[in-house]
Amino acid sequence: MTFGDRQQTRIRHKLLLKVRHDVQAHLSQSLHHQVLTALSNEPNPLGVGRPGDIQVKLSGSPTTQLDPSTSPFNLFDQTGGVWVVLGNIGSGKTTTLLELADEAIARAQTYNHQPIPLLFDLSQWYKYTLSAWLIEQSFLKYELPRKVAKKWLFQGQILVILDNLDTLSFDRQNQTLQAIKELRANTQQSLHLILGSRIDSYKRCPTRLKLQGAVWLKPLNPTQIKDYLFQARSRELWHSLHEYKGLMSLAKTPLFLNLMTLADEEILIHAWARISDSEQQYRYLFNAYLRRLLAQDLPSDERQWYRSEQRPKPEETKHWLIALAKWMQKENRTNFASVDVNAGYFQAPEQNRHYQIGVGIATALLFGAICGVIIAALVEGLGLGLMMSLILGTVLAGLGILISLPSLRTFMLRYQLYREDLMPWDNRRFLNYASSKGLIQKIGDRYQFPHQLIQEHFAQIEEFKI
Repeated sequence: MTFGDRQQTRIRHKLLLKVRHDVQAHLSQSLHHQVLTALSNEPNPLGVGRPGDIQVKLSGSPTTQLDPSTSPFNLFDQTGGVWVVLGNIGSGKTTTLLELADEAIARAQTYNHQPIPLLFDLSQWYKYTLSAWLIEQSFLKYELPRKVAKKWLFQGQILVILDNLDTLSFDRQNQTLQAIKELRANTQQSLHLILGSRIDSYKRCPTRLKLQGAVWLKPLNPTQIKDYLFQARSRELWHSLHEYKGLMSLAKTPLFLNLMTLADEEILIHAWARISDSEQQYRYLFNAYLRRLLAQDLPSDERQWYRSEQRPKPEETKHWLIALAKWMQKENRTNFASVDVNAGYFQAPEQNRHYQIGVGIATALLFGAICGVIIAALVEGLGLGLMMSLILGTVLAGLGILISLPSLRTFMLRYQLYREDLMPWDNRRFLNYASSKGLIQKIGDRYQFPHQLIQEHFAQIEEFKI
C-alpha cells in the first residue's frame, strides 16, 4: 500500500494533534503544575516559572549560560542533528524534553518541512533493533502506519525524543548510544534526535555520540530557591531551609523543591533537620508528600469516580499503590495499561500457585461439563442424527472454550489479585481516582507515577511507615 501526498498530509495533521494531546497531558500533570494548582485555580496565578539555570554547548563552541528568556529549542531549531539533555536525578530532564516537544509541535504545525516530534520510552525497548522498535512504537503509540513511519524516520521527518535511558542496564545504555550512531548513518537526511540522560550515566558510557548540541540542567542556587518559594507563598519554608544547610542542599534539586512546596504543611522542619542520613531525609520528604495528597480536599473531578461512602480509605489507596509500584519495579516498567497486568503482580509464590490452581480448576470444570453431556447422551442412547448434532455442537463449544481461555485466565487473575487484596475489583476506576488525586498520572489509556523516584519510594514502603 502506498500513501499519496494528500493522504500523508492528513496523516501528518492527525499525528500532530495526537502528539500535542499526549505532551499536554504529561505537562498538565507534572509536579510543577501540582504546585500551581495548589496555589490557585488559575493556570499560572503568580507567574511561578520553573527555576534553574540551563547551560548549552554547541558543537565547536564553548559552553554558555542560556538566557532565561531563551528556549533551548531555538538553538536546536537552528542546528538540528543529535542533542542530549543532561542533568542530575530530579533536575527536570523529562519536563524539559516535553517542553522541547511542545515547541517542536508548534513549529511543525506552522511549517510542513519541520520534523514531527515523537516521544519514546527507552525502558520499553527490547528485542528489536532501535530503528525497528521506533517504527513499531510509532504505530502502537501514535497509530502512524508502519510504512509511513519508516519513510519519515529515514528521511529525517521525525524528531525522535528518547527518555529514560537511565532505566536500562549499563550495557543496554551503551548499546543505545551505538544504535543511535547506526541509525544516524542509515538516515538519508539529517537525523533529528534528542536524548535525555542523567549526566553521570552518559559520561560513564564508552560510546560517544557526535553531537550538535548539549543542554545541562544545573542544580538550583539559594537565590533561585528563595525566589521560587517566595512566589509559591512558602516564605517560612525558605527561612527554615536557610537555617538548616543540609535541607538547603536537598532543595537544590527541582524535584525535591516541588515536593517540599507541596508538602509544606506536613513537614515538621526541626524533626526533619535532625535526620542526618540522606536516604532517610528523602523518605521523610516523600512520606510528607504522600500524606498531603492522601489527606487533601477532593477536587471536583475526583468525586466522579466514587460516592463518598465508597471512596477508598487513605490506607487502602496507599496499600494498592504499593502493590502496583512493586510490580512495576519488578518488571522494569515506567508506565502501563490495565491490560498489561500479569501474574508477576503476585508478591509471593503461594499467591501465584493459588492463581494457577484456580485457572486449572475452572478449565477442568468447563471441559468436564462438556464431557458429561456426551456421556449422558451415550448412556441414554440417542439416535444417530441427534448424536452427530450433539457431537458437532460439543466440538464447536470446545473450540469456543479454547478461544475464551485467555479471557478466563484474565478473569481468574483479576479475582485472585482482588482476593489477595493486591488491587480493588474495579481497578481501572481506582487508577482514575488515584490520578485525580495526583498520586499517579494518566496519559491516554496508560498510567505512571509522577517520577521514577516516587515509584521507587512506593515500592519500598513496606520497610517503614508513612
